[in-house]
Amino acid sequence: MSIEKSKELQERIVITIFENAPENWDKYCQYLELIPLDDDFDNSLLSVWFNGSEEMDYKINASNEYALYKLFAELNNVMKQTNKRWTTCKMKVTSDGRYNFDFG
Repeated sequence: MSIEKSKELQERIVITIFENAPENWDKYCQYLELIPLDDDFDNSLLSVWFNGSEEMDYKINASNEYALYKLFAELNNVMKQTNKRWTTCKMKVTSDGRYNFDFG
């Protein structure tokens, strides 16, 4: 069950990225650090959008970024059930729909 839920959350994260993407983007890269604090997390997020090899000056609005953070926190909690809790996540999403999550 946790593996299916994990995949579902990853797909929801990618959909959120697509829904908030700027025009003419090719790749989105994100580095997220979630540090457990009591019943919550402290987070650090770095994200970059690319058009070809050019970095784009674009940010997701704050409320959508918070929704994205909540999805990552939920993903972390689901993965904890299978002893795969992580503190860092590198994610790449391309405009053709490919994506990759790398947890550390």
